[in-house]
Amino acid sequence: MRMIQLAFLNFKNSFKSYLSLIISLSFTILILYNFQNIIYSEAFAVLGQHNKEYIDMLIQVVTIVLLCFMFFFLWYATNVFLTRRKHEIGIYIFMGMTNRKIASLYLIEISFVGVTALVIGIGFGGLFAGLFQMILGAVSETEINVKFGIFPRAVIFTAVTFLIMYLIFSWKGYWNIVHSSVLSMISAARQNEYVHRKNSILCIKALLGVTVTVIGYYLANRGGKQGVMENALLAVVLVIVGVYLLFGGLIPLIFQTLSRQKSFLYSG
Repeated sequence: MRMIQLAFLNFKNSFKSYLSLIISLSFTILILYNFQNIIYSEAFAVLGQHNKEYIDMLIQVVTIVLLCFMFFFLWYATNVFLTRRKHEIGIYIFMGMTNRKIASLYLIEISFVGVTALVIGIGFGGLFAGLFQMILGAVSETEINVKFGIFPRAVIFTAVTFLIMYLIFSWKGYWNIVHSSVLSMISAARQNEYVHRKNSILCIKALLGVTVTVIGYYLANRGGKQGVMENALLAVVLVIVGVYLLFGGLIPLIFQTLSRQKSFLYSG
Protein backbone atom coordinates (compact mmCIF):
# COMPACT_ATOMS: atom_id res chain seq x y z
CA MET A 1 0.00 0.00 0.00
CA ARG A 2 1.35 3.41 -0.95
CA MET A 3 2.01 6.11 1.66
CA ILE A 4 -0.74 8.40 0.31
CA GLN A 5 -3.28 5.57 0.34
CA LEU A 6 -2.38 4.63 3.91
CA ALA A 7 -2.57 8.28 5.03
CA PHE A 8 -5.96 8.71 3.36
CA LEU A 9 -7.20 5.49 4.99
CA ASN A 10 -6.09 6.76 8.41
CA PHE A 11 -7.74 10.12 7.72
CA LYS A 12 -10.98 8.43 6.65
CA ASN A 13 -11.08 6.07 9.64
CA SER A 14 -10.27 8.86 12.12
CA PHE A 15 -12.49 11.51 10.50
CA LYS A 16 -14.72 11.77 13.59
CA SER A 17 -11.64 12.50 15.70
CA TYR A 18 -10.57 15.21 13.26
CA LEU A 19 -14.05 16.71 12.89
CA SER A 20 -13.76 19.22 15.74
CA LEU A 21 -10.37 20.38 14.46
CA ILE A 22 -11.66 20.69 10.88
CA ILE A 23 -14.75 22.67 11.98
CA SER A 24 -12.64 25.03 14.11
CA LEU A 25 -10.14 25.65 11.32
CA SER A 26 -12.94 26.08 8.76
CA PHE A 27 -14.72 28.67 10.89
CA THR A 28 -11.49 30.65 11.35
CA ILE A 29 -10.86 30.54 7.59
CA LEU A 30 -14.48 31.57 6.91
CA ILE A 31 -14.20 34.69 9.09
CA LEU A 32 -10.81 35.67 7.65
CA TYR A 33 -12.03 35.18 4.09
CA ASN A 34 -15.18 37.24 4.62
CA PHE A 35 -13.27 40.22 5.99
CA GLN A 36 -10.91 40.08 3.00
CA ASN A 37 -13.90 39.66 0.72
CA ILE A 38 -15.35 42.94 2.01
CA ILE A 39 -12.15 44.81 1.13
CA TYR A 40 -11.95 43.45 -2.42
CA SER A 41 -15.70 43.62 -3.09
CA GLU A 42 -15.76 47.42 -2.59
CA ALA A 43 -18.95 47.01 -0.54
CA PHE A 44 -18.23 50.21 1.42
CA ALA A 45 -17.40 52.30 -1.65
CA VAL A 46 -20.82 54.00 -1.34
CA LEU A 47 -19.58 55.77 1.81
CA GLY A 48 -17.02 57.81 -0.07
CA GLN A 49 -13.27 57.48 -0.36
CA HIS A 50 -12.42 59.03 3.02
CA ASN A 51 -14.78 56.85 5.07
CA LYS A 52 -13.88 53.78 3.03
CA GLU A 53 -10.20 54.22 3.91
CA TYR A 54 -11.11 54.27 7.62
CA ILE A 55 -13.20 51.12 7.28
CA ASP A 56 -10.49 49.34 5.29
CA MET A 57 -8.03 50.24 8.05
CA LEU A 58 -10.35 48.79 10.70
CA ILE A 59 -10.77 45.62 8.64
CA GLN A 60 -6.98 45.33 8.35
CA VAL A 61 -6.70 45.66 12.14
CA VAL A 62 -9.29 42.91 12.59
CA THR A 63 -7.39 40.81 10.03
CA ILE A 64 -4.18 41.09 12.06
CA VAL A 65 -6.03 39.99 15.19
CA LEU A 66 -7.52 37.04 13.28
CA LEU A 67 -4.10 36.08 11.87
CA CYS A 68 -2.61 36.12 15.37
CA PHE A 69 -5.47 33.96 16.62
CA MET A 70 -5.03 31.60 13.67
CA PHE A 71 -1.27 31.38 14.27
CA PHE A 72 -1.56 30.42 17.95
CA PHE A 73 -4.56 28.19 17.33
CA LEU A 74 -2.66 26.26 14.65
CA TRP A 75 0.34 26.03 16.95
CA TYR A 76 -1.78 24.54 19.73
CA ALA A 77 -3.98 22.36 17.51
CA THR A 78 -1.10 20.74 15.61
CA ASN A 79 0.77 20.06 18.86
CA VAL A 80 -2.31 18.39 20.39
CA PHE A 81 -2.89 16.45 17.17
CA LEU A 82 0.71 15.21 17.15
CA THR A 83 0.68 14.28 20.84
CA ARG A 84 -2.49 12.23 20.45
CA ARG A 85 -1.13 10.40 17.42
CA LYS A 86 2.37 9.75 18.75
CA HIS A 87 1.35 6.58 20.57
CA GLU A 88 -0.09 5.15 17.36
CA ILE A 89 2.89 6.45 15.41
CA GLY A 90 5.26 4.72 17.83
CA ILE A 91 3.59 1.39 17.07
CA TYR A 92 4.50 1.79 13.37
CA ILE A 93 8.15 1.54 14.34
CA PHE A 94 7.58 -1.98 15.64
CA MET A 95 6.09 -2.77 12.24
CA GLY A 96 9.44 -1.96 10.61
CA MET A 97 8.80 1.63 9.45
CA THR A 98 11.55 4.23 9.85
CA ASN A 99 11.01 7.57 11.58
CA ARG A 100 11.27 9.40 8.28
CA LYS A 101 8.55 7.28 6.65
CA ILE A 102 6.31 7.71 9.69
CA ALA A 103 6.91 11.47 9.59
CA SER A 104 5.99 11.49 5.89
CA LEU A 105 2.79 9.59 6.72
CA TYR A 106 1.96 12.15 9.42
CA LEU A 107 2.67 15.05 7.04
CA ILE A 108 0.37 13.66 4.34
CA GLU A 109 -2.37 12.85 6.84
CA ILE A 110 -2.37 16.28 8.46
CA SER A 111 -2.31 17.82 4.97
CA PHE A 112 -5.65 16.13 4.28
CA VAL A 113 -7.01 17.81 7.42
CA GLY A 114 -5.74 21.24 6.34
CA VAL A 115 -6.94 21.01 2.75
CA THR A 116 -10.38 19.79 3.87
CA ALA A 117 -10.69 22.68 6.34
CA LEU A 118 -9.54 25.19 3.69
CA VAL A 119 -12.04 23.98 1.07
CA ILE A 120 -14.93 23.98 3.58
CA GLY A 121 -13.96 27.38 5.02
CA ILE A 122 -13.68 29.17 1.68
CA GLY A 123 -16.70 27.31 0.27
CA PHE A 124 -19.01 28.35 3.10
CA GLY A 125 -17.31 31.76 3.20
CA GLY A 126 -18.31 32.41 -0.39
CA LEU A 127 -21.79 31.02 0.25
CA PHE A 128 -22.42 33.35 3.19
CA ALA A 129 -20.41 36.36 1.96
CA GLY A 130 -23.50 38.45 1.23
CA LEU A 131 -25.07 37.60 4.60
CA PHE A 132 -21.81 38.50 6.36
CA GLN A 133 -21.80 41.92 4.65
CA MET A 134 -25.41 42.56 5.63
CA ILE A 135 -24.72 41.61 9.25
CA LEU A 136 -21.65 43.87 9.36
CA GLY A 137 -23.66 46.72 7.86
CA ALA A 138 -26.48 46.23 10.38
CA VAL A 139 -24.07 46.10 13.34
CA SER A 140 -22.24 49.24 12.19
CA GLU A 141 -25.56 50.93 11.22
CA THR A 142 -24.13 51.65 7.78
CA GLU A 143 -25.78 51.44 4.39
CA ILE A 144 -23.55 49.30 2.22
CA ASN A 145 -23.72 47.99 -1.31
CA VAL A 146 -24.00 44.25 -0.74
CA LYS A 147 -22.15 42.33 -3.45
CA PHE A 148 -22.44 38.58 -3.81
CA GLY A 149 -19.70 36.48 -5.32
CA ILE A 150 -16.26 35.03 -4.74
CA PHE A 151 -13.36 37.41 -5.34
CA PRO A 152 -10.13 35.67 -6.44
CA ARG A 153 -7.81 38.01 -4.54
CA ALA A 154 -9.64 37.33 -1.26
CA VAL A 155 -9.46 33.59 -1.90
CA ILE A 156 -5.74 33.75 -2.75
CA PHE A 157 -4.87 35.86 0.32
CA THR A 158 -6.83 33.56 2.67
CA ALA A 159 -5.54 30.33 1.14
CA VAL A 160 -1.88 31.41 0.95
CA THR A 161 -1.88 32.83 4.49
CA PHE A 162 -3.47 29.73 5.98
CA LEU A 163 -1.30 27.29 4.01
CA ILE A 164 1.95 29.06 4.96
CA MET A 165 1.09 28.90 8.67
CA TYR A 166 -0.22 25.35 8.40
CA LEU A 167 2.84 24.10 6.53
CA ILE A 168 5.18 25.67 9.09
CA PHE A 169 3.59 23.74 11.95
CA SER A 170 3.17 20.60 9.85
CA TRP A 171 6.89 20.60 9.08
CA LYS A 172 7.54 21.24 12.77
CA GLY A 173 5.64 18.03 13.52
CA TYR A 174 7.55 16.22 10.77
CA TRP A 175 10.86 17.31 12.27
CA ASN A 176 9.65 16.31 15.75
CA ILE A 177 8.82 12.76 14.65
CA VAL A 178 12.07 12.29 12.70
CA HIS A 179 14.09 13.21 15.80
CA SER A 180 11.94 11.38 18.38
CA SER A 181 12.76 8.07 20.03
CA VAL A 182 10.37 5.12 20.22
CA LEU A 183 9.99 5.54 23.98
CA SER A 184 9.13 9.25 23.77
CA MET A 185 6.48 8.61 21.08
CA ILE A 186 4.80 5.75 22.95
CA SER A 187 4.72 7.69 26.24
CA ALA A 188 3.83 11.05 24.61
CA ALA A 189 0.18 10.92 25.72
CA ARG A 190 1.30 10.69 29.37
CA GLN A 191 3.95 13.41 29.19
CA ASN A 192 3.42 16.74 30.93
CA GLU A 193 3.64 19.93 28.84
CA TYR A 194 4.97 21.92 31.82
CA VAL A 195 8.49 23.29 31.37
CA HIS A 196 10.28 25.06 34.23
CA ARG A 197 11.78 28.45 33.36
CA LYS A 198 14.05 30.77 35.31
CA ASN A 199 12.18 33.40 37.34
CA SER A 200 14.51 36.13 36.13
CA ILE A 201 13.64 35.40 32.48
CA LEU A 202 9.92 35.35 33.30
CA CYS A 203 10.20 38.69 35.15
CA ILE A 204 11.98 40.30 32.20
CA LYS A 205 9.36 38.88 29.83
CA ALA A 206 6.50 40.23 31.97
CA LEU A 207 8.09 43.70 32.34
CA LEU A 208 8.77 43.85 28.61
CA GLY A 209 5.14 42.91 28.00
CA VAL A 210 3.91 45.73 30.24
CA THR A 211 6.19 48.22 28.47
CA VAL A 212 5.12 47.21 24.96
CA THR A 213 1.43 47.20 25.97
CA VAL A 214 1.67 50.69 27.47
CA ILE A 215 3.34 51.98 24.28
CA GLY A 216 0.54 50.41 22.24
CA TYR A 217 -2.17 52.03 24.36
CA TYR A 218 -0.33 55.36 24.16
CA LEU A 219 -0.29 55.22 20.35
CA ALA A 220 -3.96 54.22 20.32
CA ASN A 221 -4.94 57.36 22.24
CA ARG A 222 -2.51 59.89 20.79
CA GLY A 223 -3.57 62.72 18.52
CA GLY A 224 -7.37 62.46 18.80
CA LYS A 225 -9.52 60.71 16.23
CA GLN A 226 -7.15 61.31 13.32
CA GLY A 227 -4.16 60.06 15.30
CA VAL A 228 -6.04 56.97 16.46
CA MET A 229 -6.79 55.93 12.87
CA GLU A 230 -3.21 56.59 11.74
CA ASN A 231 -1.70 54.58 14.60
CA ALA A 232 -4.39 51.88 14.82
CA LEU A 233 -2.45 49.20 12.96
CA LEU A 234 0.80 49.68 14.91
CA ALA A 235 -1.08 50.02 18.22
CA VAL A 236 -2.91 46.73 17.74
CA VAL A 237 0.31 44.88 16.85
CA LEU A 238 2.08 46.29 19.93
CA VAL A 239 -0.82 45.44 22.26
CA ILE A 240 -0.99 41.87 20.92
CA VAL A 241 2.78 41.38 21.38
CA GLY A 242 2.66 43.06 24.81
CA VAL A 243 -0.22 40.92 26.08
CA TYR A 244 1.49 37.75 24.82
CA LEU A 245 4.73 38.66 26.63
CA LEU A 246 2.90 39.76 29.77
CA PHE A 247 0.79 36.64 30.20
CA GLY A 248 3.58 34.38 28.92
CA GLY A 249 5.83 35.71 31.69
CA LEU A 250 3.47 36.60 34.53
CA ILE A 251 1.25 33.48 34.68
CA PRO A 252 4.14 30.93 34.65
CA LEU A 253 5.93 33.08 37.25
CA ILE A 254 2.89 33.03 39.56
CA PHE A 255 2.35 29.28 39.28
CA GLN A 256 6.04 28.44 39.61
CA THR A 257 6.11 30.52 42.80
CA LEU A 258 2.94 28.88 44.15
CA SER A 259 4.17 25.39 43.24
CA ARG A 260 6.96 25.75 45.79
CA GLN A 261 4.30 25.68 48.49
CA LYS A 262 3.25 22.11 49.26
CA SER A 263 -0.21 23.22 50.39
CA PHE A 264 -0.85 24.55 46.88
CA LEU A 265 1.04 21.88 44.94
CA TYR A 266 -0.85 18.94 46.48
CA SER A 267 -4.24 20.62 46.77
CA GLY A 268 -5.51 18.92 43.59
